[in-house]
Amino acid sequence: MSLLSKDRFLRGSYVPRPRGAFSLRLPVLYFVSFALIALSRLDHPAIKELRAEAESWIAPALSAAMLPLEPARRLVRQVQSSYDGFADLERVKAENQRLKQWESRARELERKMEELAVLTKALEQQRIDYRTVRVIATSNGGFLHSALLEAGTEQGIVVGQPVINADGVLGRIVEAGRKTSRLLLLTDINSRVPVMVGTNQYRAILAGDNGPRPRLTMLPPDISVDQGEEIVTAGIGGMFPRGMRIGFTSFTQGGPRAELNASLGELEYVSVLLYDNPGLALTKELRLPVDPSKVVRNRIVGDQRVRQ
Repeated sequence: MSLLSKDRFLRGSYVPRPRGAFSLRLPVLYFVSFALIALSRLDHPAIKELRAEAESWIAPALSAAMLPLEPARRLVRQVQSSYDGFADLERVKAENQRLKQWESRARELERKMEELAVLTKALEQQRIDYRTVRVIATSNGGFLHSALLEAGTEQGIVVGQPVINADGVLGRIVEAGRKTSRLLLLTDINSRVPVMVGTNQYRAILAGDNGPRPRLTMLPPDISVDQGEEIVTAGIGGMFPRGMRIGFTSFTQGGPRAELNASLGELEYVSVLLYDNPGLALTKELRLPVDPSKVVRNRIVGDQRVRQ
C-alpha cells in the first residue's frame, strides 16, 4: 500500500491579495444603499411602483415559505393562549368576588336612594336619547382639534349637544349642517368644560390647549388634588349632563392636567347625545318683548349709582 503524498490532499492553493489592492464592491454597495434610502425619503412615484412590484413578486415566495411553519406557529399560539387563559381565569375570579361585594353594596344604596327620593319628592332625571354616527375625518393639527361627523340637522343634531363614546366625553357639537356636523374636541384651544375633580368634587374648568392633555384651571387655591383622581362633568351651565366621565388627574411642570379616557386620535364611531340644554330652553322661554320706555337706565358717577 503506497503512501499518499501530501499534495493530493490540497484542494487549492491560496494566493494572498497583494498590498495596495483596492476592491470596489463595498463602496458600490454603500452608494446603492444610500441612493435607495434617499429615493425612498423623496417619496418618488417610481420608487413606489418599484416597491409595489417587488412586494407582489416576493409575497408568493414568503407565503410559500411560511406554510411549513404554520403548524408550529399554531401550536405556539395555542400554548400561549392556554397559559394566558389560566391567568385570565384567576383574574376574573378575583374580580367577580369583588364585584359581588360591590353589587350587594350598590343594591343597598339604591334602596336607600329610592326611599329618600320618595320622602323628598325628587324629580326623576331626564332620559337622554342619542345617535351613533360615523366619523368622516379628524383634524389634530397645531391650530384645530375637531372631527367631522356624518350626521346633521336632518338626524336631530344641533349645536351644543355633547358627544361621547364608550370611554368617555369627547367634546361638543359646534357646527351643524343638514347632513354633517363638526365636533369640537376637548383638546382644542377653544374648548372650556366645567368639571368636578376627585371624591370631594372640587370644581374646575377643563381648558384645552391643542395638546394631548387639557389643563385644569380655576381650581380653589387652598385644596390639594392627588394623582389619578377621577374627573367628571359638573353640569354647570347645562351644556353637559352631570357626572359624565372624562379622565383622571395627571401632574406636569405646568400644573394639573387631565389624562383623557378616550383616545381622540382614533375615532371611528361616536354617540351624539340629544340633550336639551336647560339654560338655552329657559332663555328661549323668557325671551319676551321689552318696552323701551320702562327700561331704567343707570349711570355710574364715581362710586355712586344714580338712577335716571
